[in-house]
Amino acid sequence: MTYYVRVRVGSKAFNVRRQLLTQASEYFRVMISGDWRESKDHEIQLMGPIPSETAAKAVFDFLETDQINVTEGAIEEVVIAADFLQIGSIFPHLQQFMTMENWSEFRKLAQSLHQPMLTDAVLRFLSDNYIVASETEEFQKLTGDDKEIVRRLPLGNYSTTLVVMDSSLNMHYFHYNDGTWEDLTNLPRSKIVSRTDFILGGRIASIGQYIFVLVAEDMTQTVDFLWGGRRCRDTILSLTKTLIYNTKTNEWCEAEPLNLQCVSENSSVSYCVTAVGAAIYVFGKEMHHAYSLVTNSWKTVAEPPKDIVPHFWLRSGSLETRVVACREKLHVLCADSDCPRMVSYDPCEDRWSEPDPITLPANPVSVTVLGNERFVYISTFACSAHPKGKKKCTQHLLRYSPDPKKLELLKKWQHNEPISKSLALCNDKLYRFCSDRTVCVSLENGFTETILPPICEHPHSSFPISVPCDFLY
Repeated sequence: MTYYVRVRVGSKAFNVRRQLLTQASEYFRVMISGDWRESKDHEIQLMGPIPSETAAKAVFDFLETDQINVTEGAIEEVVIAADFLQIGSIFPHLQQFMTMENWSEFRKLAQSLHQPMLTDAVLRFLSDNYIVASETEEFQKLTGDDKEIVRRLPLGNYSTTLVVMDSSLNMHYFHYNDGTWEDLTNLPRSKIVSRTDFILGGRIASIGQYIFVLVAEDMTQTVDFLWGGRRCRDTILSLTKTLIYNTKTNEWCEAEPLNLQCVSENSSVSYCVTAVGAAIYVFGKEMHHAYSLVTNSWKTVAEPPKDIVPHFWLRSGSLETRVVACREKLHVLCADSDCPRMVSYDPCEDRWSEPDPITLPANPVSVTVLGNERFVYISTFACSAHPKGKKKCTQHLLRYSPDPKKLELLKKWQHNEPISKSLALCNDKLYRFCSDRTVCVSLENGFTETILPPICEHPHSSFPISVPCDFLY
């Protein structure tokens, strides 16, 4: 039996394995397996509006390698060739060539060819990039049924897992199946010039499958000033790079840089980064900007009230986060000892709210703020003297509801050892990272605790964020 069939496209002939052709195409299966001259001669001459030789080669090569090797300019010819040859298995692989700029062209091509498998590939692309795609004008032109399909495609396997970047710029994610931590691709050191400690903490955020890292480089310029009778020196930093990690493709890329300068004031980084919707927001001293995933550009937004600007600062060695997203708004906790309050920012109206006074436990030495779709969680830490000379540490966990405004105490822990202030919130679970373990506290199931393995060698310097795990490679 002959294992290869010669397929002629114009003046060029391709030798393709018979089994691959018959499995991939009903058109070739009938022609090769039936009582036809082509079946006996093991040669097929394509007739009619035949595809280009280059496109036909790309399709036949795909059958052998499961790869599409063609330039982006020739993709349309490949689609037409695959449709003509009735090799539908190639269409899901065309998703790798789709972008926010061209997906609508793929959809028009699918409609003109009446090719449902290509339509499915387009809808899958929109589903995988829903946060960005849903903001585009072309997406709004979709039918209601197609929009509903896009929204529902991720369901079933959709869940959220915890991704952590530690102080060594190593990235890890939590594997729920076996309760272990696995490594992701690390931040490329070639993209960092100096002073890498300034990129961590509140300077990372996540949208869907994207992790954003705002890089501040040391400009080797300083400013001298007096603080409490002492002469101090601040370092001027330049926000020169916006790095994006895509968990789906396992790749880093550079986005439009912010190109602003800020000051590391008294060992504090004077800005904070967070995300809501399809945008990244940066607030700080003389900084109020937003980055759009859709347009890959920065814009100026409403300036925050002057009295809350210091609360964007993150002290050196502290793991405090002051700005979180909840219910499509950003919330800032001003944890002043005399007048603690919550202030919110509405991205839709580009407006800051009036402060909402709240009551926090007395004399906290540190406050951490976390948020999810429903609530803002506040964790306070305090230490007091112990009769035997040891410190007694107390942690309070409070829950703040933005609408209606309400603050309630959920849990109080007391420890005779230092409490890790490195916290994360994911899937209604609170994660506390300790030197020898990770403690998972269920917020919806009686605050039961589960002990998990530690993340890395130095978990106290880890700053966790969460991304959808169905996009992880």
